[in-house]
Amino acid sequence: MRPHERFEREGSNLHTKLTISFAQAALGATVKVRGLDEDIELQIPAGTQPSSVIRLAGKGLPNRRQGRGDLLIHINIHVPTHLNEVQRGLLRQFAAACGERLADVPEEEKSLFEKLLSGLKGEKG
Repeated sequence: MRPHERFEREGSNLHTKLTISFAQAALGATVKVRGLDEDIELQIPAGTQPSSVIRLAGKGLPNRRQGRGDLLIHINIHVPTHLNEVQRGLLRQFAAACGERLADVPEEEKSLFEKLLSGLKGEKG
């Protein structure tokens, strides 16, 4: 049997990959995933981690023992490579709210708001 473009077979179970955004993983979402016979609405639970596997019982291949195998969806989380100024600022705020200390950002990359805030706090750069 030749490989399928979307699925890997393991007996009557099927494996597929799904890439979601950081926001979808953190907050939870409903997404459509292509199943073997139909599109399936999949609930992504809030707090889903990279490499998580979501099992959909009975959505795999038919088997000899009445019924079907499962569809296992392997989650990948897309990390954007290019952020605009608003997105960078919001992620910095999120990191600060989580107590993370980020590497010092060069002055030319700071937004006007960040520069003003740094000046008010008496910080350099």
